[in-house]
Amino acid sequence: MSRESYSTSSFRPSKCRCGVSLALLKSWTSENPGRRFLACKLYNPETNYRGCNFFKWYDKGQFEWQEDVIDKLMLEKKLLEARMEVEKASNLRLENRINKLMEENELMRVKAVQLAASNVGKQKKWCSLTIYGKMKALV
Repeated sequence: MSRESYSTSSFRPSKCRCGVSLALLKSWTSENPGRRFLACKLYNPETNYRGCNFFKWYDKGQFEWQEDVIDKLMLEKKLLEARMEVEKASNLRLENRINKLMEENELMRVKAVQLAASNVGKQKKWCSLTIYGKMKALV
């Protein structure tokens, strides 16, 4: 869709050749980033189905500096999206590490409780033996 392909007059139709109200859409091509156009509402950018193929630029052409700014912003957006994916992967690794540490912590807590219970049993046995020994000495 080059700028020269379609004229931009002040006349703005409200319906396309299908008789359907027109859709005001935005071009995100590198040649016309952010430039608005009128198209058949049956146009589907995902499938490229164009209905009656009606097309007319809504905006007059852009200045070079506008194209440069939009191109730069689109590049920054792509870089930020890539950075976000890297951060998501990093967060996932950290969440997995946290979960593993929490599992290890729970195992250590269970072992500590078992060890404490074992020590209590040993202390009772030692106390019993000590008392038994003192009683035997008295007899």
